[in-house]
Amino acid sequence: MIDFLKEKIHDVHFITMLLAAIAVSATAYTLIMPLFVGESLAKRMKAVASERERIRQRERERLNKSDKVTLRQTPKQIVSKVVEDFNLTKWLAQESAVQKLIMAGYRGHAPYVTFLFARAVAPIVLFIGTVVYVFLISHMQKSLPIKVGICVGAAYLGLQAPMLFLRNAIAKRQLSIKRAFPDALDLLLICIESGMSIELAARLGCGVIVAPFAAAMTFGGLKQVADLYHETCAKHGKKPGRLMCSYFTHFADNKAQEDAARARQIRYYKECVIPALPGDPKTAPPSYRYFVDMVDRLHKVKPEDLTENSVLLGSSARITETLKKVEAAGFAEVILYVNVGLKPHNQVKDEMARFMAEVAPSFADGRKTAAA
Repeated sequence: MIDFLKEKIHDVHFITMLLAAIAVSATAYTLIMPLFVGESLAKRMKAVASERERIRQRERERLNKSDKVTLRQTPKQIVSKVVEDFNLTKWLAQESAVQKLIMAGYRGHAPYVTFLFARAVAPIVLFIGTVVYVFLISHMQKSLPIKVGICVGAAYLGLQAPMLFLRNAIAKRQLSIKRAFPDALDLLLICIESGMSIELAARLGCGVIVAPFAAAMTFGGLKQVADLYHETCAKHGKKPGRLMCSYFTHFADNKAQEDAARARQIRYYKECVIPALPGDPKTAPPSYRYFVDMVDRLHKVKPEDLTENSVLLGSSARITETLKKVEAAGFAEVILYVNVGLKPHNQVKDEMARFMAEVAPSFADGRKTAAA
């Protein structure tokens, strides 16, 4: 048997046929398997409905069991007392700790107090435990400096352990978000393209917030969104809510400043927006076509393509004129993004102040704010 296998392995004709068969089988498998893959959208929507019902039932049970419901956590009394008595905020605080706690999903003052308490207690516990083990239990045949070094190392590990825990929690949370993001994006896109988001908002009497760029691509413009929303509210007998939109904002008083602002905005698209969206039609699922088209447009965008459908750009009078059109379309609130494209911080502050001084007074709410 072994001689037979050796003979076949050294047989060039046999090996060639075997590799060809493997290649043909792999090619056939690659071509045929996509035909057997079913549409998973229905399953995902069914799973979302089931999960929503489970969450609703769980929250109802929690509300029935608890007399008082609060989203703000409070630290345990002993933890808070230790942190305050030993002034741990001064000795063990880290500038990045609050941000990392938020990234890990721990918000508020209570998680931060617990973090400081853990940084104080963990080194002591590990140090005492290591001393007991090294000197009393294990009877290590090592010199005294090595034993002391092991104990000090354990204490340092305890000091860093809470931060290591946070990093691990952040990694797990980001992974879970990445896994859930495609399904959420699918459902969100389906709702937007079918008008379900506007339909639902009108049926519930809620307000609507849209991006002018997306509104132009999906509905034709802000005016069309407003008309559709008001018609749907009237159909359901609901009073229309608040219509809002958002704009990138750049002040420019001459061509040089305008060219610099357009370049800054395009840089923001290319460095921040495009990498965050699925733009390859070969790998993006059909439901992502909206984003593929958006990425394709952003790749081809030219300075002259930046119109009032996406940015507020120009002098105070020009920006006021554009916002008057937005107001006439029925929008009551505009969110302004000023700090984009690595705009210098002082320029951001100047433009925000200029908007309040030169543009906001042209509108009713702006006049009240300016007077105040």
